Amino acid sequence: ALTPGFYDIGALSIGNDVVSSILVPPGMRVTVYQHAGVSGASVTRDGDIVNMGDVGMNDALSSIRVEKLY
Repeated sequence: ALTPGFYDIGALSIGNDVVSSILVPPGMRVTVYQHAGVSGASVTRDGDIVNMGDVGMNDALSSIRVEKLY
């Protein structure tokens, strides 16, 4: 579980390019980035991403921003 903030590759204890799904609790938003340092392709969602392949990011996440919506 991640709290609001920015997580670069070094802060992701799960490793680089291994995420295949993300559960996003109500009231939260995530933006996932293909490369470290919020670069490369990105996808923003305020709901679960059951299959990262559906958004073109399967096993391709190197940084993530988590925001609280309310």
